[in-house]
Amino acid sequence: MTICAPPSRREIFVAAAAGATLATACSRPHRRSGWLSYLVGTEPDTLDAAKCAGGSEILILAALFEPLTLQHPETMAPMAGLATHYNIERDGMRYTFYLRGHSSTRGVKLPGANALPTEFSRGLPSAPDDRPARWSDGKAITAHDVVYSWRRYLTPETGCIFANTLYCVSNAEAVASGKLPPEQLGVQAVDDYTFQIDLNAPAPYLLMLCSTSMTLPLPRHVIRAAREQGREASWVEPGRMVSSGPFVLSESKARERTVVARNPHYYDAHVVGVDGVRFSVADGAMVLNLYRAGLADSMDGRTLPLQLVPAMRRLDGFHSRPACASHNWRISAKRAPLDNVMLRYALNMATDKVATTRFLGSAQKPAKCRVPPIQGYQSPTRLPVEINGSTIDILQFNPRAARELWAAASHETHAPLPIYYGAVADSHVLAQVLQYQWRNHLGIETRLMPLEMRLYAQTVFQDGDFSGVAEDSYIANYPDPSDLLELYAVNYPNWSDPAYDRMLSAATSIAEPALRMTSLAQCEASLLKAMPFIPLYFDTWNYLERPDVHGLTLNPSGVPSFKYAWIQM
Repeated sequence: MTICAPPSRREIFVAAAAGATLATACSRPHRRSGWLSYLVGTEPDTLDAAKCAGGSEILILAALFEPLTLQHPETMAPMAGLATHYNIERDGMRYTFYLRGHSSTRGVKLPGANALPTEFSRGLPSAPDDRPARWSDGKAITAHDVVYSWRRYLTPETGCIFANTLYCVSNAEAVASGKLPPEQLGVQAVDDYTFQIDLNAPAPYLLMLCSTSMTLPLPRHVIRAAREQGREASWVEPGRMVSSGPFVLSESKARERTVVARNPHYYDAHVVGVDGVRFSVADGAMVLNLYRAGLADSMDGRTLPLQLVPAMRRLDGFHSRPACASHNWRISAKRAPLDNVMLRYALNMATDKVATTRFLGSAQKPAKCRVPPIQGYQSPTRLPVEINGSTIDILQFNPRAARELWAAASHETHAPLPIYYGAVADSHVLAQVLQYQWRNHLGIETRLMPLEMRLYAQTVFQDGDFSGVAEDSYIANYPDPSDLLELYAVNYPNWSDPAYDRMLSAATSIAEPALRMTSLAQCEASLLKAMPFIPLYFDTWNYLERPDVHGLTLNPSGVPSFKYAWIQM
């Protein structure tokens, strides 16, 4: 396989995949007024935020549930959500949030919708802070709901795979491990509309964390009722689910669609610009065909097939936005042969990231490190290591040194090295590129190991039960280096280093911004020296969207604010 396909080959691929769709792809759709059709690339998992795996369901959850803080639709800066004000005390160790409906708020006021450009707010004012937020069944949302939800995220029986993101909260890790009861988690409802968090150490990123799906307040009265009936999982079914966001769940059909409709009880209902959103699963040429037929108004930034992106750039509806996302090859560093760090270095130096991104042609940026560009942060770009009396920069593409290092460190003949990935077209292309490069630059054989997506997520991310390497794409939940670096701390299954855990914990809690970023960069350098992954590229959101659709600009997290979507008629 060639690394840089000639234009004629790409044109042939596009023509075969999309037929003669390009000329008509921007034709005006015949749509039901006020409804938005949105494409996602993978089947959504459960809509229980405490149990989901972090796939396309995150987009649907963003339409259904309101977090404590919202993300600015472009910058991701914290904005008012269920909380309108916050206060920080005890040298950053205590955060107090004042929820909508509070009669005497204090502290810092979070900006509302009226602070946004008119592209999102349409000039409409935010709801008054003293108007209580309500569940879609009309019940007021209180601090007791937030306490219940956070305890549920940490309870071992819940099985939340993102529980470690809340380990900054006092006693959180002990609760998650079953050593303490949930009631001893460092959260409390001071009153109905005041939620308080006590931390283990300062967490300057907490306001951003409170905007993510890992901290969403959930309806305790509905979940408790379902549990008492012996059917806790049923609370997320249409007709049973009670939500807090701009929309409510009206339909859910596996492998077909999920439909959400306007929530009349939403505190900012007057700002919501569409009557509902239809989420449909599509991949490959189907994405382009649905868009051409007027059956898709917009889509997730990962839905367009990589090989189609270059040909889509000339369309009026094409958009490309920077992503805070890192695409890597995860290494099984606890199993032979890659338990030898020298072999891991060799694999990295034999991977031509520049050629890979040039071949993809989708505006990805070649990566030497883990953390994508974040304002105020500088990742390591060089990492000299003394190896056999020579100094080698292990972050550079250096196939000659890689081959020599592999030959010196590999003392026996190994079976072909497995390359695991999800069984989708884009991942197969990337795996073939890797296979080609390592055969040519290292002289080694590999074995492609595609897995169905659910099995892949279970095998690679939850169990870590594989050898060789596996594709690993991570989208930051918020623009802070700690979010991308903490994956490798505490419970990471394929590599561990207690010294790194302590180093990262100390750096994350530093209050002074410049010193904190410098310390986190040192953590990243330490991680790269251990090399439990191969950096490949920093991603870009590429998507098609109708010119008459507004308010859905993708921010770096790739999760649009459906609340602000509107269609120009």
